[in-house]
Amino acid sequence: MARALEFARGAPDEADSPFGFAQVVLNLPGSSSFDPTQPWVQKLTAQGVPSGDVVAFMDDGRPIGRDEAHAEQCTRRICSRLQFLGNQDAARKRRRVGQRCGAWAGTVVHTDKGLVRPFFSQERWDKLKSSLAWMRSALGTRADRKKFLSARGFMVYASMTYLFMRPFMKGIHMSAES
Repeated sequence: MARALEFARGAPDEADSPFGFAQVVLNLPGSSSFDPTQPWVQKLTAQGVPSGDVVAFMDDGRPIGRDEAHAEQCTRRICSRLQFLGNQDAARKRRRVGQRCGAWAGTVVHTDKGLVRPFFSQERWDKLKSSLAWMRSALGTRADRKKFLSARGFMVYASMTYLFMRPFMKGIHMSAES
């Protein structure tokens, strides 16, 4: 799939590609010019506007564009080139282009208001809070291992959306293996 997406994006210097870019701008935490309102890595066209991209999760992908028309161009390019390679595309499964498209791979992402904001649904957020509450109540006891491993699995899943959880996962993994 990675090779197919590389073909679908095309070369960065292709003039007619919505994925073409002229420069890569790094905005990394810890650097003197770090701006938390900007992405860490951004591909810009020669005109200085963001280039399109596609994010894939297993065999499912989401094209990204700077506006609705650009996102449509990215979607068309990805779909047509993947179909050229023989990968089937079910148009009925496509979502409408927008800044509030709903959940994908468990995460709801809103890109309106000039920010990219990842969220869980309320139901999943409540499950995460109850898993953490259960772990806290089980501290110092011989907790049910099966329930602990299930809660840990959900937290790994949650840490894909809430990156601030990642440093804490090491302790949870070490507790599971002790």
